[in-house]
Amino acid sequence: MRSIGLLAAVTGALVLASGCSDGAGTTPPPDNTAPVANFALPACTINVACDFASTSTDDAAVTGWSWDFDGDGTPDATTASFSFTYVAAGNFNVSLTVRDAQGLSDTKTSTITIAPAPPGNTPPTAGFTHSCNAAACTFVSTSTDVAPGTITTYAWTFGDGGIADVNNPAHSYSATTPTDYTVTLTVTDNDGATAVETQTVSVDPGPPVNGAPVARFTFSCAVAVCTFVNTSYDHGGQVTASAWTFGDGGTATETSPTHTYAVTAATEFTVTLTVTDNEGATGVTSQTFTIDPTATNIPPTAAFAPNCYGESCIFRNTSTDVSPGTIATYAWTFGDGATEDYAEPWHVYTISARTSFTVTLTVTDNEGATAVATRTVTVTPLPPAVQGCTTSGRIMECVLDIPSQSTLKLTLLGINCSISDKISAPPPIGDQMFLGVCQHTVGDAIGIFGGEFDELWVYQGGTQARIWFTQGTATHALNPPEGHLEGTFPDWTLSFEDGDHPGAPGEPDFTDVVVGVHATAK
Repeated sequence: MRSIGLLAAVTGALVLASGCSDGAGTTPPPDNTAPVANFALPACTINVACDFASTSTDDAAVTGWSWDFDGDGTPDATTASFSFTYVAAGNFNVSLTVRDAQGLSDTKTSTITIAPAPPGNTPPTAGFTHSCNAAACTFVSTSTDVAPGTITTYAWTFGDGGIADVNNPAHSYSATTPTDYTVTLTVTDNDGATAVETQTVSVDPGPPVNGAPVARFTFSCAVAVCTFVNTSYDHGGQVTASAWTFGDGGTATETSPTHTYAVTAATEFTVTLTVTDNEGATGVTSQTFTIDPTATNIPPTAAFAPNCYGESCIFRNTSTDVSPGTIATYAWTFGDGATEDYAEPWHVYTISARTSFTVTLTVTDNEGATAVATRTVTVTPLPPAVQGCTTSGRIMECVLDIPSQSTLKLTLLGINCSISDKISAPPPIGDQMFLGVCQHTVGDAIGIFGGEFDELWVYQGGTQARIWFTQGTATHALNPPEGHLEGTFPDWTLSFEDGDHPGAPGEPDFTDVVVGVHATAK
């Protein structure tokens, strides 16, 4: 009973009942207070379960909960806490209604914002352009990917078995006639999505470029009678005609003529040889010497300098003879039972460890006088090398595995440098293929030549070819040169970094000198 005054008449007496007692002598309970609804908005992500928890209070206890998480008026949960997943972005009214045991209630409404889901990964788009100079082609990837995606790998197939894994490769085809190749680029982004672009690349090597023949000759004279030996050669063709002028009005068209000079005193003559190949190209060389019919023969002087690399040595003849004497023959012994009669031979020793050999050169002049030179040559076998490129000082050496007997041809596929020195083959070949390589142009091509007659060098099966890139010099600091080798027999691509512009953005870019190497079976 609450505080209500009651007036009652009892047997004529006026009695006032107290509002502070229930007649039993106890105090009544206090008034019931409605609960207070409360909760905190959690940080929610679309399509991810979001945890809501009631922090509502009551003077006794909250006994009922009703949640509406999306503002649609329909209860979504009836527990104190609940996990709700938003599957759409937007602003939503979150309402919590709480009740106590006596039915009193309270409601709280707050607005939650659900952001849209981040965009899913968009696959990259593959694309490329190409440019071919004869059979040497360069490829530039134009592939793209939508941020934050980035292309992480490139996989090229060139349609002839060749492959590459860089973004902008160069490739040299071995076609000898116009040929179409199917080139495919597959790109993969940082989320593993891929795209493929395929194009048909038409390669027209064109007719082989005829190189001029190389004119050269040796001679020996007995008093005034001279014999001329034509040692001219032609790369890829053959010498078909020879024209001699002997400096005294005499001429000849024989390959290796003999000429008699009519002199009574020492006289100087200039002999010129012009050779013509089967395609009409010519080469010219001249030598000047003295004919002295009264001279006493002075024996020659024998001398030579060995130049060895691994088991292979080339011997540079430095022998001399006083005019009118001329050296007519050479006789070499290499200390291992082998012999040779070239002026400057090369020799490969069969060894398994560092070994010394005694090499002897005997020279004989046109009047039969002789001289002998002997030197000790020490050779050390090269350690087996893995196909690839390594740096030593200013030299970047690339090693190529040659499984079968072949010759090699180098083609410049890219030039973007100013300090690079040369591309060469080390001894015993000793060929300098591209001197001042930065001044050459894309498409320039040359074989590797060596030996006594400077012919295409034949690499034996099971051996390795070594190609040197020598770094040029500069007045500023340079990084060491670097190189990449791609491909396998019979086609490789060598990409050289010359070490210039150290620390510049994009360096090293391995585009300073790019060379295609092709092997032709012999």
